[in-house]
Amino acid sequence: MKFVDADGHLWAVKDMPPRVAVKEYDVLRRLAASEQLAHAARDHTGTPIQAYCDLLEVRWLLSEDVGRDVGTTAALAALTRQVVPVDSAATMAIAEIPTAPFAVLSLDDD
Repeated sequence: MKFVDADGHLWAVKDMPPRVAVKEYDVLRRLAASEQLAHAARDHTGTPIQAYCDLLEVRWLLSEDVGRDVGTTAALAALTRQVVPVDSAATMAIAEIPTAPFAVLSLDDD
């Protein structure tokens, strides 16, 4: 992989057959679209990738409950309505207390 700086953007460039590149680009494009749908379902709370992880987990848990794959649409609906399985991390909220800056330590030559 090579990195190229072009037009103020840093691009990762891989050498691969066009057929593989087209497939990889399609997967990434679909992932980005799914991230945005999941993020919207979570009222844009957190990051798109965390919302997508929540979507995958909710889909898995709902599917386990009924014994078949419920699909993305059902999982998105559950996220939107905030009706997710109780053991889902998607129901968690984490509040962290910000840390205070540390004092700068100086090393004495003694």
